[in-house]
Amino acid sequence: MALIPLLACIDAPEPPCVSFAGDLALGRDIAAALDQRPPPWDRLSPGDSWVANLEGTVAEGACLKDPPYCLGFPENALDHLAPFGALSLANNHARDHGTAGLGATIRALRARGIVPLLESQRPTVVSLAGLDMALVPVDLAATDSQLALERARLALVLARSIASWVVALPHWGTEGVTELGPGQAEAAALLHAWGADLVVGTGAHVVQPSDCETGTWYGLGNHLFDQSPPSSHEGAVLRACRVDGGLELTETRTRRQLPSPLPSPVDGVTTQCVLPARSPPNLAWQAHPWRDHFRAVQPFARGDLWLGLHERWSDIDDEVGLRPYVFRMTARGYDEVWRGSSLARPLVAAQLIQVDGEEFLCALHRGDSFLHPDVATRERIHIVYQWNGFGFRGVDHPAAQAACEAF
Repeated sequence: MALIPLLACIDAPEPPCVSFAGDLALGRDIAAALDQRPPPWDRLSPGDSWVANLEGTVAEGACLKDPPYCLGFPENALDHLAPFGALSLANNHARDHGTAGLGATIRALRARGIVPLLESQRPTVVSLAGLDMALVPVDLAATDSQLALERARLALVLARSIASWVVALPHWGTEGVTELGPGQAEAAALLHAWGADLVVGTGAHVVQPSDCETGTWYGLGNHLFDQSPPSSHEGAVLRACRVDGGLELTETRTRRQLPSPLPSPVDGVTTQCVLPARSPPNLAWQAHPWRDHFRAVQPFARGDLWLGLHERWSDIDDEVGLRPYVFRMTARGYDEVWRGSSLARPLVAAQLIQVDGEEFLCALHRGDSFLHPDVATRERIHIVYQWNGFGFRGVDHPAAQAACEAF
């Protein structure tokens, strides 16, 4: 991760901030434009650490698209991105040059102290500008957006137990359309429900609506790009700064000055609000020897128990699957309280929820069964359980069932 330079100020140093930007490319003639002019980030938010969506890869290996749509770039073009602490590769240009280009990009970013963000069932935890953040990229423009959301769900639940601030970075929307596309609002609500403090979207290449109070930016538009439509020349920058334990969010706008693809600041603040501080996560579970194998972890609301989800083989279905596990952390280490194979059906995800003052386990199951397995099924079933001290039992609770199905 890039070190964050301190600013020389007369009164006090600039507060530590992270600036989130939209779609960024270095292919075609963009890298050459950066060679000819100073990089723009010191003019936009000097001293910040930046996060954006990198479209394209190092041009290693054959181009797998029509050449005009292949956003490959020379590796040394990444030298211009020194202020960036992390770049998402969860987008439709991450494999323009196949696995060779993607691998070369990951290695080149890491060599420059920039964290590559990849889709996974585990979040990427970084410290940027003194902010402890778990970043969860998700490509919802991919062919199988259902599985992408399910991976993100596990990552967000785990992130909530690791980092003070959780940011989902969806790549979505209809290219060139400022209005929300089908399912964007619903997906944003789910990402928040699963643990995201901020939802910061990219992919449409134009600025889409935002809701500062809920921490939702549907689309930041183009940040560094060379598309032709005038609407694609404008971008938004979301700046997140620590303030009294919370996050002050400030949105400003940028615009290309043709013919250059580089962004320039537009005067005036578009939006500003403060997200209140969250309680820091209880990190006691990280003393568990399985900590690196958990796909999700949550403390129970009462008592000293934890719910973990981990993958292991079971003879009940003769496959490696997601299994629930209840444990307690002690002064001596940990106690195993209960292990389960997968509740009533094969498990996709599970999360503890509160309904009417009671705690329930909301489980998302595959639609098949242990007797007739079908790993490829896309059918999903929600089932609600309660912990009874010895295990989980299914319950008939309409309000909890409705809340679970809303997940």
